[in-house]
Amino acid sequence: MKKHSLICLITILLTLGFALAAANNAHAAIGTGGATCTARNKSTATSLTCTVATQNIEAGNIAILWFAGDNNATVNGNDGLLSSVADSAGNTWTVQRCFTNAQGGGKNGATTCLAWSKLTTALTSGSSTITANTNYNGTTTYAKAIVVKEFTVAAGNTISAVATATDLENDNQDPGSMTISGLTNTEHLFIRSTALERANASWTATGGYTSSGCNGTTGGSGATNMTVCGEFRVLTATSSTSNPSLSSEDCASIFLAFDEVTAPGTANKLGFLQQPTNTTAGATISPAVTVEIQDSSGTRVGTHNCSNCVTIAINPPPSGTLSGTLTVDAVNGVATFSNLSIAEWANGYTLVANSTQGLTSATSSAFNIRGPDHLAFVQQPSETQVGVSITPEVTVEILDSAGNRVTTATNSITLTKDPGSPAGNLSGGGAVSAVAGLATFSALSIDAPGNNFKLIASATGITSATSDAFNIISAPGGPFLNTMYCRESHWP
Repeated sequence: MKKHSLICLITILLTLGFALAAANNAHAAIGTGGATCTARNKSTATSLTCTVATQNIEAGNIAILWFAGDNNATVNGNDGLLSSVADSAGNTWTVQRCFTNAQGGGKNGATTCLAWSKLTTALTSGSSTITANTNYNGTTTYAKAIVVKEFTVAAGNTISAVATATDLENDNQDPGSMTISGLTNTEHLFIRSTALERANASWTATGGYTSSGCNGTTGGSGATNMTVCGEFRVLTATSSTSNPSLSSEDCASIFLAFDEVTAPGTANKLGFLQQPTNTTAGATISPAVTVEIQDSSGTRVGTHNCSNCVTIAINPPPSGTLSGTLTVDAVNGVATFSNLSIAEWANGYTLVANSTQGLTSATSSAFNIRGPDHLAFVQQPSETQVGVSITPEVTVEILDSAGNRVTTATNSITLTKDPGSPAGNLSGGGAVSAVAGLATFSALSIDAPGNNFKLIASATGITSATSDAFNIISAPGGPFLNTMYCRESHWP
């Protein structure tokens, strides 16, 4: 690569969502610690080691490592240059992503990488080390540099990647706009890493970023130089757009997003997760009602498991009988009531959840149990002969306002002939009590023929229903009597 030429600037934007609840459940802002660790070389070495300086990197905090190095491949997007990161205390490091721009005067370009660790063991200032291991061949001189910085977060939080995007531009064009959305929590730490092929370059943070410092190799005749500059900022938005202004011949960008998982506090109370919904009397409430175990701030305690520890009941008024399994286990902080039902219809029911472990109870939002609203024919009357029972048997169901059968309804239903029907008397239409919301009329008949008969189903306090039209036909040969005559014969 040509000396002093600015071949590539690579930007990595890493969104780390950290939970904000501290041990006392108060939300604590993401902050920056004072510990740093830097190193650089221009050699055949395949690794680069720095010693923690200024102060300790405490357990539970996050260490971010920015890396820049010569690209040892000619492929844009090569992401295998930084093979691993390790520290002397044995913490687990994640190499989140590397990205390469292999353009620039026909030469190999530069790669920038970013790695992070949520420390389980503190790194001691003046003695603990952090080592970045590369995939360099060990025979060619490569320039490389790292910067490590500590970020303070609430104890017990975890992070997980949710999205990534890359962008590559050439010929003095800036990277395109890259947007991450769908971040579900309230505070996020954004990290940007900038790699420049230049000796001891400096970089001015823009766009609300704060500089974490630059670290670069020294110059030399015919030698390759590399500088990494780290930047960060904290945002409270649930989406972010990155469109940095970069002055370079060839640029590449990575935008990575992480979401936070809040560390729960101690189990303190119950809360309804899936509220009960309006349901037909006697039907299973769906979706299943769920109750979660919460800490005092309302965060689910996902590690809480207990047997037969959450109960549920109706909180009158109104009064009714709640059926189903009313005492259940809590699994990963959630108790599920999958077969609840109420037979008595009324508006404004609420449920109360209690804990056998002394947690504060919870009351659900109000919901309705729907009762009989209107009738509907299930089996319509069909064409039949005069005086013959209509088959199949006519059936009428009792429905709620949502059109669901009320299986607990036993209302009496009667059938009468619609006033607009032809002459003829209807038999068998007297009151029939519904069974599980369905009334069956097994002996219906009409004593006169005609077309377009209709029946009306009625019940006290419920909207009636009118059947489809049907015909009553005469019996075969009717209405005349067929007679066989015999004539006396005389034999000779």
